[in-house]
Amino acid sequence: MITDITKYIVDWVLAWDDLTGDCLITEDPGVTYKDGLHLAYKDPIKGVLIKTSEEFEYSGIDDRRGNFFYLRHVDAEELTYNPVENRTSSCLKDTQITANLRLVSVVKNLVQVNGNERYEVEEFLRNALLNLDFTEYDGIERNIAIELTLSRVNSIQVLAEERKEDATPRGVELQNVFTAIDFILRFNFNTERKHVTVAPDEGFSTQYQTVYDAFIVKPPADVAEDQDQMVRGMIADGDWQTKDIFYITSAQSAADSLINWINPGTHDLTIVNLLAGNFTAYRGWTGNGVNGYLNTNYNPNTDGVNYLLDSASFGVYVRTDVEELRTDIGIQSAGTVSFLSPRRAIDVMECRINDNVQLISANTDSRGFYVVSRTGANARAVYKNRISMGNDAQVSIAIPNEDVYVLCRNNAGVSVDFSTKQIAAAFAGGGQTQTNVNNFTDRLETFMDSIGAGIIP
Repeated sequence: MITDITKYIVDWVLAWDDLTGDCLITEDPGVTYKDGLHLAYKDPIKGVLIKTSEEFEYSGIDDRRGNFFYLRHVDAEELTYNPVENRTSSCLKDTQITANLRLVSVVKNLVQVNGNERYEVEEFLRNALLNLDFTEYDGIERNIAIELTLSRVNSIQVLAEERKEDATPRGVELQNVFTAIDFILRFNFNTERKHVTVAPDEGFSTQYQTVYDAFIVKPPADVAEDQDQMVRGMIADGDWQTKDIFYITSAQSAADSLINWINPGTHDLTIVNLLAGNFTAYRGWTGNGVNGYLNTNYNPNTDGVNYLLDSASFGVYVRTDVEELRTDIGIQSAGTVSFLSPRRAIDVMECRINDNVQLISANTDSRGFYVVSRTGANARAVYKNRISMGNDAQVSIAIPNEDVYVLCRNNAGVSVDFSTKQIAAAFAGGGQTQTNVNNFTDRLETFMDSIGAGIIP
C-alpha cells in the first residue's frame, strides 16, 4: 500500500547521509533529523494530523519536536489510476497509480552564516529523494518512481500553509528553517500473474527447487513464485532443455546472481575486477569499462552439450542504452568468434557465432533481450525483443575454444572490449528458431516485469 511506500521513503531520508549519488549537492547542511512521520493528513481545520493507534494527533509544523519531517498528501487523500488500454483483467496489474505528496522539513536552530542555509537543507532533501532506490522494497508494488514538482524554501510561506487554521502565527526566527518539497509518487501493483497450471500444494518445480536451494539469500515468496513460473514455462515450451548455461544476474543478491540455473554449482559465474557497487539487486551487473567482467567458466568447445557447431545460441538482457565499441558477451580463438556488441559506433549491432564474419544491423538503442542463433552450417540470425534484426548464410568454421565472458570478450585467454552496460541475464545453448526466441523472450520478460526490471515495450 501507499503507506508501506511512504514508510520506506521516510526510513530512506532518515538514513540518508551521502553527498554523492547520481544527484550531487555542493554543501552538507549538517542536519540530523530526530524523526520522520508518514502518512500525515492535512485537515482543513485541525491542521496536519498523524494517526496514532485509533486516534489522530496534531503533528504539524507548530509542534516542538526539534528537527523532524513528515510526508503528507498535498491536498485531499487522493490516488489517481491510469489503466493500460485493452485491459483483460479486473485486477490492478499494469495500472499506474499516482499520488501528489509533500515532504515538510522542520529544522531548528540552524546556524546562519551567509543566508544560503535554507537552500542547503532543500538541496540535501532533494538529493535524498532523487537518489531513492526501491530495490530493497519488499511490498507488492512495482515500478515505483517519484517526480519532484516544486520546492518551497520560504519559511514564512511554508509555516502559513502547514499550521492550524486558527493558530496564532508564530514568529519565524532566523535560525528556524521550514522547507516543503512537492513530488508525484507513481507505482504499479503486481497482483496478477500468468501461471502455468499446477496441482494444488505442488510446490516448486524440481528444476527451480534446485536453484532455490542454492540461493544464499532466499527471495521473497512472490519473487520465488515468479521465478518458478518462468522456469515452468520454459520447460513447457521445451526451451529449458536446450540451455547449457542460464544466469539471472538481476537476482536478489550478488552471490545469487552468479548461479547457473541449469546446473547450480557447475559453470557458475566468477566475478573479475568488479566491485559490490557494480551490482544492483533485481537489476544486474554493470561493467566498469576498464577491466571488469564475469567469467562463465563455460567453454562451449569442451563443455557444450546443447551448444554445437551448427546448432548454437547465446545472448544477454541489456538494461542500459550505451553506444560503445565494446562487447557484452563473447569468445574468440583461432580464427573463429562468437560475440555480441549491441550498439557499436554509428548505431549498429554486430555479432558472430562460430564464424569469422560480422553480421551487422542498424540499432539505435542497446536496451533489450538479444539472441544470436545458428540453426545450420549456413544459417545464422540475430533477434532483439523477439524481432529478427538480420540473418544470412554465413558458413560455420569452429566452436571457439575459450570460456565465455560476460561484459567483455575473451580473446584467446585475454579479456578485451570491456562493456559499461547493465546485464540482467545471460545464456548459451542450442540453436533457436523464431518460435523458440518468442517463447523464451516472453517468459523472461514476464519475470523481469514482475521485479520491475523489464524494458521491452
